[in-house]
Amino acid sequence: MSQPPKVRFGILCEDVRREDNGKLIFIGVYGSNVLVGGFPATIVFANPVWFELKEPYEGVIWSQVLLDETKLTEAKGFARIGVGNPVMSIQPIPLEVPREGALSFQLKFSEDGDWQTAVTMPIKLNPSASASPPPASQSQPASPAS
Repeated sequence: MSQPPKVRFGILCEDVRREDNGKLIFIGVYGSNVLVGGFPATIVFANPVWFELKEPYEGVIWSQVLLDETKLTEAKGFARIGVGNPVMSIQPIPLEVPREGALSFQLKFSEDGDWQTAVTMPIKLNPSASASPPPASQSQPASPAS
């Protein structure tokens, strides 16, 4: 039996599109954390993942998303990963996130295989989302000269 692909890294973004020439376009890439306006938060993530593999892989793949140690979702699907283009995008996943914590996106290639983490990123309350709006100006408009 061949060795399963090894996850190298992944990114979190809002969407991934493929151009006619095969290039990938990443839309809404998250940097060091995910900021939301409040909890619970419903967010849609796409998760492009790069792999290390010695031969093409075609087969079943399991994915799960954890918030700290709590499983938010799990899915089973089919993957086709090439040696010359070892990147695969996990299609957008809507998630209901109940609180702050660390989101981890993980994959495995057999039911009894080990989970491999593609990316882990904190999700936090955006500090500016709870800020009060600035007070209205105290100055009155100038009255027209007569």
